Amino acid sequence: MTTVRVAYVVASVLLSGVAMVAAGAELSVFAAGSLRAPLADLAQRFARNSMCLLTGTRSHATTASALDAMIDPAIKLGTSTPKADPSGDYAWEVFHKAGALGPGAFATLTAKARQLTGGAQSPPPPATGSAYGAFIAAGDADMFLTYCTNAELARQENPQLRVVRLPADLVVAADYGIAARKDAAAGATAFVDYLRGPAGRRVFAAYGFDPP
Repeated sequence: MTTVRVAYVVASVLLSGVAMVAAGAELSVFAAGSLRAPLADLAQRFARNSMCLLTGTRSHATTASALDAMIDPAIKLGTSTPKADPSGDYAWEVFHKAGALGPGAFATLTAKARQLTGGAQSPPPPATGSAYGAFIAAGDADMFLTYCTNAELARQENPQLRVVRLPADLVVAADYGIAARKDAAAGATAFVDYLRGPAGRRVFAAYGFDPP
């Protein structure tokens, strides 16, 4: 059986991943968590991760009311930390889109956002389970703006939580790319084809990913 060695790289550790490839690391497949990255132009899209709201019982947000719910001063809004965690950067992109829809929305959202994950000053995550669900359960946030995949996993752990999709004018998504080395064994190419095919997409969909 062919061993497929995979390097998965997200924006926060991208340069180290690129350095590994450049140094000749024995990798069969390169997968990037962002197509904005070096080497990503060589990759094929295989999944998309959008931003969603994970909400607790104190929020009745829907897709239509998502922006009003985030701005509501009575609602605690959690995010990851921008410039330290890609999810935080994408949250700020959502805020920029909100600012284009309503005067003052960007300033309001950035001022109230609680940067609970990803940063050096963030509180420690729980030893097990979803940090996002835990922060909502503890009252640190009433809703959390995070990847849909994070939100879906938290909902599976606690069915009282809800996953709310953002409206089209606030959608921010990360496209994930994957590529096999030109000299990789056939198993590597077959692995990439599986991930990009119907069976792989069904697996991704079950965990909250969108098709590319």
